Amino acid sequence: QENLFPGYQFGKFSVHSGFRPFTPDSLPIVKPSQKFRNLSYNLGHGMLGWTIAPATAYKCAEQICAIYDLK
Repeated sequence: QENLFPGYQFGKFSVHSGFRPFTPDSLPIVKPSQKFRNLSYNLGHGMLGWTIAPATAYKCAEQICAIYDLK
């Protein structure tokens, strides 16, 4: 990190590795954020990410278009 950010004082940290992100029922979360108007979630695909990501991306795009009243 010191090579990338010279002069920055890094505190104590630990490295974690995560599991494949998925929801308990394996259904992805595709919805707009309740806190930020310009943020939408499209996550939790788990091991099906490569196969269902295009469909959920389309659904996410539809939701964004509805928010901004785009056709």
